[in-house]
Amino acid sequence: MRSQWNGAEDEALQGLTPEAQVIYLRGFRRYMDYRTGVAGGPARKLSYRAMAELIAVDPDWGSQRKRAETPTLGRVRARVAELERAGLVVNHGSSRSRGLVFKLPFADTGLVRPEKERHKEQHKEQHREPHSGNVVNLPKTREIVPVEQSRNSTGSNTGNDTRNNTHLYNSTELNSTNAGARDIAAWPDTFQPQTPAEWGSFLGRERSWAYHRVSRPKLIAVYQCWTSWALSIGDLRQVMACAEANLGRIPDGPEYYKNFAETYARERDRLNESIQSNHQGSNHGASAPDPERRSRRDERAAVQKQLTDPHYALDNW
Repeated sequence: MRSQWNGAEDEALQGLTPEAQVIYLRGFRRYMDYRTGVAGGPARKLSYRAMAELIAVDPDWGSQRKRAETPTLGRVRARVAELERAGLVVNHGSSRSRGLVFKLPFADTGLVRPEKERHKEQHKEQHREPHSGNVVNLPKTREIVPVEQSRNSTGSNTGNDTRNNTHLYNSTELNSTNAGARDIAAWPDTFQPQTPAEWGSFLGRERSWAYHRVSRPKLIAVYQCWTSWALSIGDLRQVMACAEANLGRIPDGPEYYKNFAETYARERDRLNESIQSNHQGSNHGASAPDPERRSRRDERAAVQKQLTDPHYALDNW
């Protein structure tokens, strides 16, 4: 079996972890169906356990080093999620019965053969009837749209990370990598989502997460807390920026923002209460001055008058 990858795939693979690159090239890319561009399914069932075997390390024969343990399934899922964020694979109906089924948007589809073989066939076709005078139409080669052009045609850009923007809004299916592709207009900072679906759609669009990553059951309670705290889109964007600065990268899911959002809401409410109480105290002080402070001022004025006015001092001695 022979497989090859193109320049767009090589560009997207640059900077990924070695394990993610091995899983893509020796797992998904090797067993991809060239007619559909889909890896996995009835033709070749793929699983996380099979991917774990691909990245397992075996020591050389005679080496004293023990064989490394097979990577955990959670570790393999993290590497597949890394490929999803880079746009190299898109979930295409994976399930327990079907196994892993992913579409490879950057891969070349159709009949892939060596250039020499294709040129030899064209040469035969041209000289099959040399004296007939008929014009032989050469087969048209498949036009491949550059990655940069496909990015510009989407009309949207959500960040500076090139790997995270290579697959924005290529489809509108719910199980695609971009869960919020149907929302064309940008989310304003003043908007306050009221349902978990709105929070999930915003996060899917903002961070290009797959639908299943923003719609987990345990996230519904988190979204409801954000709604009860009256968080706006602008508030959550600030929370996401702080959380990602603390982590040093974009997290694997919205769960990482939970504690940061809670701390932000608590501190915001405390500052609002402090400002409101100070404002009320200043208004109260301006309308009703302290009587004790006023009596001290009057007492100082009376002493000063006794020292300067003799008649007042004799009358009030």
